[in-house]
Amino acid sequence: VLRLRGGMMHITSGRLDYQELAKVRCRLELRTIDGGTLDTIDITGATTCADVKAAATAALAKAARDKEVDDMSEADAKRLLKQMLQRGQAGSSSAAPAPDDAPDAKKQRLGGPPS
Repeated sequence: VLRLRGGMMHITSGRLDYQELAKVRCRLELRTIDGGTLDTIDITGATTCADVKAAATAALAKAARDKEVDDMSEADAKRLLKQMLQRGQAGSSSAAPAPDDAPDAKKQRLGGPPS
């Protein structure tokens, strides 16, 4: 007959106390069904299932983006890169400072009267 000795926290119950459990560390490898590695995360006894689920969701999303890029043809990749470069140049030209030879325009932007 088993005796109850101090409840669930007693050493004979087989349950770790919470401070010791939080010290436990493990490396978890997230894998796809076909065995490919998605990511490797470090977990502790304090890591929740929600934390692992969030890491797995992020790893799956990254894998999907990577697959989309890997499956892209060279021509499509070049076209996309050109579009990105054009957007970057268009954004930087609108925020370009006034040239040094236009001090009046700079003063007006700063709220001062033109000279």
